Amino acid sequence: MESNETTSYVPMIVCPRPFTLEGRTTKQMRPGMTIADMLWEFDLNPDTLPARVLIDDCVVEKAYWHVVKPKAHHLVSVRVIPEGGSSQGKDILRIVAMVGILALAIFVPPAIGLTGSMALFAGAGITLAGNLAMAGPVPAALPRRTIPQLEKQGKDLA
Repeated sequence: MESNETTSYVPMIVCPRPFTLEGRTTKQMRPGMTIADMLWEFDLNPDTLPARVLIDDCVVEKAYWHVVKPKAHHLVSVRVIPEGGSSQGKDILRIVAMVGILALAIFVPPAIGLTGSMALFAGAGITLAGNLAMAGPVPAALPRRTIPQLEKQGKDLA
């Protein structure tokens, strides 16, 4: 008969993508390890990882990952959560600029005396020119990868 030490383990599931189960990895971890230590076993940096960690159905706050040690046979789930990046300011600027362009397209043609189809074409021209002008100084935000640390393992996250 085997001793209790060799059969005790902490099941851990890591889901690197926030909206799918693709890339999900499961390991059996040793009891007595902290959550941060377990994350390092997956080559994930607990200090920079945007994730939610649960032990069974209880959320463990990030501040406690370095001290919480799950007991044997309690399921640890790690799920990456979507997070806004540094491009968020560009998105807000883009929205404000679009509202300004639409306001110009609506109010300028009648202000200069255009009516009917001429006002319609002038508004469309203002909108087109505004969008083209805005594409240069405020480029669209590039998509972010969920966990840069997994690139070391050769997993494609794009």
